[in-house]
Amino acid sequence: GMKLPALMSGDFEPHFSLVNMLKDVDFARALAAESGLPVPAVDCAAEAMRAGVAEGLGEQDFSIMGRLP
Repeated sequence: GMKLPALMSGDFEPHFSLVNMLKDVDFARALAAESGLPVPAVDCAAEAMRAGVAEGLGEQDFSIMGRLP
């Protein structure tokens, strides 16, 4: 995808920050919960995003997800 070159080069200059992505993912999770729709893959991604934010990576581009464990 479009983020692969940045991921490979280690360029995480924010175009859309991890913290903003997490906000949107949490919004989607809330909508899914209201509908009774389980979204385990999204839950897992949100957990990884939260860990990245806790490590101080929240203002990096969301493509930093490719470097998180």
